[in-house]
Amino acid sequence: MGQLNDPLDYWLCFLENGATLDADALPERLDRPEQRSALVVLDMLVRSELEREKYEARLRDRLEIETLEELRDEPRRDCETALEQLEDQKWILADIIRDQDMIRCEKQEALRKGEEQRLAYAEALRERKEESILLDFGASRTGTGSAGKSGPTARRASGATETRACRTHPFLPSNHKSTGSRT
Repeated sequence: MGQLNDPLDYWLCFLENGATLDADALPERLDRPEQRSALVVLDMLVRSELEREKYEARLRDRLEIETLEELRDEPRRDCETALEQLEDQKWILADIIRDQDMIRCEKQEALRKGEEQRLAYAEALRERKEESILLDFGASRTGTGSAGKSGPTARRASGATETRACRTHPFLPSNHKSTGSRT
């Protein structure tokens, strides 16, 4: 096995000595992956028919075992993938629920503000109504008549007529003014 400098030298040496080489005890210079594969093929060629069938049966068995292992692992991989997808969907649903909660809180806040505005408006209307009633009552009591009396009795006694303050009635057209006179 002299000097082996290039790949052609390795192959020449292998072809010359292949029949005597042992796959488990290859010389260091020939212990290369290509030569190992070629030695397996060469070994198959020199075997008897029965040995070759046994070898091929072992290869088929090994292939079947590998296939069964893959098939066994496939459901596990599918389950892992499904679990990952469920985890992703869980986070998506959590985001949706959080967004819906924020929207619900915003709506409640808007309703609360709207209710506060409605109550403030109602309070302002009530206060205006009270002022109007007090003004009407005060206007009817401030008139003076004869003999130093004041109020409606004095006005009736003096013959004075009272004209009520004109107000716009909410159910009448805006150009119609309600007026009244007392004698």
